[in-house]
Amino acid sequence: MIVAIVPDLMDQSRIRAAIPDVRFVRAPAQAADATVVLVDIARGAGRVAEVRAVTPGRIVAFGPHVDAAARAAARAGGGGA
Repeated sequence: MIVAIVPDLMDQSRIRAAIPDVRFVRAPAQAADATVVLVDIARGAGRVAEVRAVTPGRIVAFGPHVDAAARAAARAGGGGA
């Protein structure tokens, strides 16, 4: 199951077009049963650590390429390289 924590409606539309079965949630706790979790780090890099706490699934974090602080926070939270 693919879950997305993505509050922006335009991003949701793009994700749904690529992944029709995606489930959008608001809270990291709602991603506990996911095998893949998409996280918008531009609107909450700290959520990566919250997601990591509830699921061993793969986390795919995305955000602006110029936001080094958000990328670093996502990595520190368990988002990988």
